[in-house]
Amino acid sequence: MSRTRRQIAAMVSILCLLFAAAGCSSGSGGGTKAFAKPPTTGLAGYLEKPPAKSSPGGSSWAKKYEPSVQDFVDYFYGAQARKTITDQLATQGLSDLAHVLWIAADRVQSDIVLLQFSTPAGAAARLAAVQAVNRSDSTLTSYTLPGRGAPVVYYQKHADAQNRVIAKGYAVVGNILVEMFTVNPVEYARGELELWLGDQLKLLP
Repeated sequence: MSRTRRQIAAMVSILCLLFAAAGCSSGSGGGTKAFAKPPTTGLAGYLEKPPAKSSPGGSSWAKKYEPSVQDFVDYFYGAQARKTITDQLATQGLSDLAHVLWIAADRVQSDIVLLQFSTPAGAAARLAAVQAVNRSDSTLTSYTLPGRGAPVVYYQKHADAQNRVIAKGYAVVGNILVEMFTVNPVEYARGELELWLGDQLKLLP
């Protein structure tokens, strides 16, 4: 595996820990906490609204609808990869970020990240990089979906030691890349990921 792939792969190996840090280890949804009021303008204005009776995570990342590039890199990548990934995103022309994280009432945990680039080619380059890593991971199964953005989904074939299944959905609309991550107890939450990803794609300009 190349150095770049190893660095991007760091994201895959720490997703479980990231979702736990986001407050997902509480093991319940139910809307017991209130979401902060989301922005109505800019890239964040296109974010999907959390489902009814869902609750937010408790980390600083979960509370930011408009994170910085540094926030994104620090959250998803290990320390040794961060400078390289930051440089790659700059080369690809990343210009804006937005995200929303929720824990649904049935405990399915979701994080939708919108990455806007200066050109569609930049968004395509980022997608190609993350797909290269996912395709080389033998623990993942993939499939494509019809519709806007030509979505592709990767999910774990089996639950991990903590009975969690991680899934990732990607799609590009113009110069915006959607990266969606879900964690579900025991099995892949296919219906919810496909529904939420599709709803998010409909909201993009």
